[in-house]
Amino acid sequence: MHEASHMMVGGVPTEADVIVLAAGTGERLGRGTKALVPLAGRPLLSWALESVLTNTCVRDVIVVANPHALDETATVIAQTSDAKRIRVVPGGATRSESSTRGLAALRQGTGHVAVTDAVRPMVPPGTIDRLSGQLTAAGNTGFSAVVPAIPVFDTIRRSGTDGTSLGTVDRDELRAVQTPELFCRQCLEKVMALTPDPAVLFTDEAGLIEHYGGKVLIAPGDPANRKITIERDLSIAEAMLILTALQDGRRPVRTTAEPLAGLAAAEEGTNSNE
Repeated sequence: MHEASHMMVGGVPTEADVIVLAAGTGERLGRGTKALVPLAGRPLLSWALESVLTNTCVRDVIVVANPHALDETATVIAQTSDAKRIRVVPGGATRSESSTRGLAALRQGTGHVAVTDAVRPMVPPGTIDRLSGQLTAAGNTGFSAVVPAIPVFDTIRRSGTDGTSLGTVDRDELRAVQTPELFCRQCLEKVMALTPDPAVLFTDEAGLIEHYGGKVLIAPGDPANRKITIERDLSIAEAMLILTALQDGRRPVRTTAEPLAGLAAAEEGTNSNE
């Protein structure tokens, strides 16, 4: 594995390519291809791409799309600023297969590669630059990847199959991992090329790195970087966008039929001053 170190001080970002996973069918959300579900008038994918392109270290972007929505995905990409840097490839049946296809579609030449989810529409600008700088600054002391994560504040209990509590888990050691995750490119290519272990399920690429002996650095994440999984997540994300727009003095875009009463009142108060 590539060597890196546990340093939180950022260095100069290394040029990176980005894989945006957008092939999910969104069964829990129930609105078809999840990356194309609208948030504040734009598809989730559009928000994700906007964030990716704020990073100065990013070279190419590969969107791994639902094979049944390639045309719709291409339309979203065409409406994105700097669309010439973005290509789309069909995704696979699993996250691992989609990641592999995205990695195979990249040109050679970059030291880092980031993997992110199209259904995280509120990734703070410059996140990939920050992660790349941290991994670059880490140098040669053992880390192959860096992932953003936030502390877990709720009490967590383990549960038996019959619902019996098996005790609490020490939450001081727990972190909720977010994307984008950033990797030494050679490290990710190496583990993705290995025969997968059918007995182990990997929910992210960092888990694959660790399974094969690599070390992963945990960096501070951002609570606003929420993943859209169910309908409530869309409502929360839209409320956050409305509040941000109001704080910035902009007119918010609203798509929900019945917005939260407090937000509606706040917007009316803002509009009355225009």
